[in-house]
Amino acid sequence: MNQLRNPEHWRPGCLAVHEQDRMWTTIAGGERDGALMRLANQEL
Repeated sequence: MNQLRNPEHWRPGCLAVHEQDRMWTTIAGGERDGALMRLANQEL
């Protein structure tokens, strides 16, 4: 996918990896309703 959007379409714990090694994890929410948000895995 070309953009991070709609974290509720993914389960909590899913990783998104950018081609430049940046990563995000979907967190909170549940299996039925999907994740609440994405959290960057690296320090800014």
